[in-house]
Amino acid sequence: PGGWSQSRYQRAAMEAWHQNAGDAAAATADLAERVGADVVVVAGDVRATGMIAAQLPARWQDVLVRTDAGSRDPGADDTLMDDITVQTVAEVADRRIATALDRFGVQEDVGAGLDAVVAALQRNQVDTMLIVDDASADGELWVGPDPTEIATDPAQLAGMSVADPQKVRADAALLRALIGTDADVTVLAPEEAPELTDGVGAVLRYVDAGTPGRGDG
Repeated sequence: PGGWSQSRYQRAAMEAWHQNAGDAAAATADLAERVGADVVVVAGDVRATGMIAAQLPARWQDVLVRTDAGSRDPGADDTLMDDITVQTVAEVADRRIATALDRFGVQEDVGAGLDAVVAALQRNQVDTMLIVDDASADGELWVGPDPTEIATDPAQLAGMSVADPQKVRADAALLRALIGTDADVTVLAPEEAPELTDGVGAVLRYVDAGTPGRGDG
């Protein structure tokens, strides 16, 4: 429509697209970095998402999912974006669970069961804890002021010079210890780990001669 000026108008429009995409990519990368995102979903016009993707740092391009869902056109289905996002997150979660179970399996019997997990937490040894989601679980553990002061028996904490051990819910004690030792947690459905001893296990940061195994105290 610009006549002789059409090419100039088109260049200006493309420059605006690139600048806007760059701004969107920078904001996306900043937010993804701050929340530690496992996946980034970019939706909309194919050209626009391509420009955004191209300007993302390589780290986020590796976890990027592009979709043309999310159109703002009148009558467009606004549930498609939600559906794709939920499906993408579920796939990431499934891969994370599979990876954690594989790493746990490589350890064979080491780190299996509540006693072994508690002992590993005492030694700041847990990288990722596996726990079965069981609403009926009512176990309890003993804790002291520090995250690694966790035990199945108050006498263990007395040996750590904890003057006033407190009895708390096992799941709360475990999560507190994980946060305090900068460890991760992977929550499993019962059918995903039917043979997990006590419904809990740990992928360990390291294994040494003092690492307890299944059935060890």
